[in-house]
Amino acid sequence: MPTNIPSTQWLCTGRSVRGASHDRSGLPNQDAIDWYPQSGSSLPLILAVSDGHGSAKSFRSDRGSQFAVRTAIEVIRKFLLVTDLNEIGDLAKSRLREQLTDQVLELTQRWQENVNLDVAAFPFTEEEKVKLLQQEGEKGLHSIHENPLLAYGATLLIVAITESSIIYLQLGDGDILRVDAHGKTTKPVARDPNLIGNETTSLCMNNAWTEFRIEVEFLDRDIPSQIPALILLSTDGYSNSYSSDEEFFKIGNNYLQEIREGGIKSIDRQLQNFLGQISSGGSGDDITLGIASRFERPASIDLPEVNPEGNNQLGDSEMTTQHPTRPRKTTSNSKWLERLVILALLLPILSICLSAYFFFELLSVKKNLTQIQTEQCQDRVQLDALKQQMEKTQEKSSKHTGQKPKQSNSNPASSPSLNPSPSLSPSPSLSPCPSPSSSPTPSSNPSPTTGSSSTSSSSSTPSSTSDSSRTEPQKK
Repeated sequence: MPTNIPSTQWLCTGRSVRGASHDRSGLPNQDAIDWYPQSGSSLPLILAVSDGHGSAKSFRSDRGSQFAVRTAIEVIRKFLLVTDLNEIGDLAKSRLREQLTDQVLELTQRWQENVNLDVAAFPFTEEEKVKLLQQEGEKGLHSIHENPLLAYGATLLIVAITESSIIYLQLGDGDILRVDAHGKTTKPVARDPNLIGNETTSLCMNNAWTEFRIEVEFLDRDIPSQIPALILLSTDGYSNSYSSDEEFFKIGNNYLQEIREGGIKSIDRQLQNFLGQISSGGSGDDITLGIASRFERPASIDLPEVNPEGNNQLGDSEMTTQHPTRPRKTTSNSKWLERLVILALLLPILSICLSAYFFFELLSVKKNLTQIQTEQCQDRVQLDALKQQMEKTQEKSSKHTGQKPKQSNSNPASSPSLNPSPSLSPSPSLSPCPSPSSSPTPSSNPSPTTGSSSTSSSSSTPSSTSDSSRTEPQKK
């Protein structure tokens, strides 16, 4: 049972690379590209490309091109939301061209407003003025003071794709290429006769809106073969890298075949390096390329019949359809490749996290070991203090016990602690030697130094024997 479904869907991608000559001279990439929606996979689709001028006067053209593509997306998007583009015919095309003329006027005015706001927020620096004076002289410096928009000069190319029409808008140089299903490449917008040599129309001109070239193409969805298969927008750095337009037009069929074989994602992965090689081997200028590709799907598919009970006669696996331009195996391989890339990106992060975890764990272990060592040191100090205290106590005890026999051999009167009561104290007549407070008397063993400790300790044996005999009655 054939069932009609939408036969077309558009996909968008693009890249902008800094030119080889700009790398050598230190200039920034002065091109810009933007599209809506950012996913690049639904209608309406708006693609804008801008080329900032490379002259010395346009020293801020990299900002000017950025303002151009963003303003173009905003204005055209708003226009498509409020405009019915389902009407076809010459009258509708004429009416649409008038409406688009009003839109490019608004676009130009808004771009100029954005530039004036930028100049007010960031006035021209002395370095920019000196550099311009060296390259262009007083005349160039005067022209910037008269018209600050010159510093931001840029071209602009726009393509807006809807279900029923394609809108082409172009100001200045650059190329919009239309590639049909057979690979034939043409230019939907006629060449501007005012473009001579390196001269070009620009957004910085007073009546820039009048210089826009506008073309409208109505689409017949009943004849998909007449709908463009591919639309390319490029800055002039791309076409200037080829010796002729015929050689340059061959890129249309080349990109179409590459997309049909590998899908637009395969182009997206290679585009940055490819454009850089074109610039290095060609013009040396910045190159920007925007691609809008028509994704072809079958006009109808045979759905399985449904029985009265509502159960499908075919399994769910048999109802799936494959991408018409890319085999399922290729899609599966690309998914695995994406997963491997994600895994490769996650591995360094995981390694860093694990390293940080183990580092902090080691710090914690080291801190605990340090604390244990500190406690052990404190315990050792306390043990040493206790040991010293015990040694002192033992020393004092030993000294105390060792002095008692010496005190028993000495004069009892010299130690009051040995006289428990006055009745037991010896009489002076029984004292073998005088007390320390009494005057010296003749002794049986005289010494040159009387009263010294050495004399008392070196007393003769008979004296000691008599002392012992005299103390025995006191003990009784």
